[in-house]
Amino acid sequence: MTEPTWSQADPAQGLRFGAGSVAELPVVLRELGLRRVLLVTSAGRANSEDGERVRAALGRTLADTFAGVEPHLPADAVREAFAAAQGAGVDGVVTMGGGSVVDCGKAVAFFVEQQAGTPGQSVLDRPAVVHVAVPTTYTPTVLTGAFTMTDPHTRTKAMTGTLTSAPTAVVYDPDLLMALGPATVAGTALDALAAAIGGTHRAGRSPETEAVAHAAAARIAGALPLLIDVPDEDLLRAELLQAAALAARVLQRTGPGPHQALVQLVGGRTGAPHGVVSAILLPHTVVREAAADPGPFGRLAEELGGDDVAEIVTELLERVGLPARLVALGIGQDDLDAVARMSQAHPGLAAATARDQWTEDEVAALLSDAR
Repeated sequence: MTEPTWSQADPAQGLRFGAGSVAELPVVLRELGLRRVLLVTSAGRANSEDGERVRAALGRTLADTFAGVEPHLPADAVREAFAAAQGAGVDGVVTMGGGSVVDCGKAVAFFVEQQAGTPGQSVLDRPAVVHVAVPTTYTPTVLTGAFTMTDPHTRTKAMTGTLTSAPTAVVYDPDLLMALGPATVAGTALDALAAAIGGTHRAGRSPETEAVAHAAAARIAGALPLLIDVPDEDLLRAELLQAAALAARVLQRTGPGPHQALVQLVGGRTGAPHGVVSAILLPHTVVREAAADPGPFGRLAEELGGDDVAEIVTELLERVGLPARLVALGIGQDDLDAVARMSQAHPGLAAATARDQWTEDEVAALLSDAR
């Protein structure tokens, strides 16, 4: 048994949680000193009642709206959002949506800093463009500075970002998640569970991270199936969103691992829904990682009330009504072979490979099993 080593640097982030908390956006912007902001969202969200609520809350600080974000964040959308931010002369970006929308806001912040030659170097640096996120799914990526975008021509996802790409403030309003369909609820919540599971065993985790990871995993596993059964229950929705916020903190501290890498690559290659892909792959990545380091998984299984984490996740996947195989999403073997070839260059997998070999052949076998 080796001596533990870890370091932890948390960016300064203000989190607000509660039903109706989107109405507090003016207070958040005032505290951050923002005068002109770009609203980044999707067309569906922009045209919704919730979109109108956000625009009304932003009031005169809203300089422009970019509503061209699509799933898996095409690079062209990033360029258009960046141009909109420059054209409007904004000092802040407000994102309203799921993971791709939040990633677009991170990308705008990142490229503004790159153009200005002032990329953030530490958690103490103030970003050139301040990002305020209003998540509308259970995505665990909302607190991180990393973002992905897809080249539609090569169907590959690139990941980059800095500490100052991360949102400076996040407004968690459970009311904004009321209209989500069951597949999006289940998929994004299980994606958050994957982030929590990673924090129980990922190298470099701190004791605090591990404790938060266990709490997040237990709360997601408990609340998700109940919310699927009773989707209009406000308390369950709030409980699941709080659990996702804990998982987001875990992912912020550990960074993406093999599971996140494979999900990103499969999604970028095929266009399949990120959350559903994450849910389908999760039992398979858990089996692989538990074989390499069984101790943390044994402790997690006990906390989740079972004997095997992979079996618990598989039962949860079936319980919430998601498909168990990638073929149900129309994903072919050729695409999975391409993902296996690309996997070795992904930062999330490269870091893991330095400690525990995830070869191309092993990735190919895992993806084939999941198909």
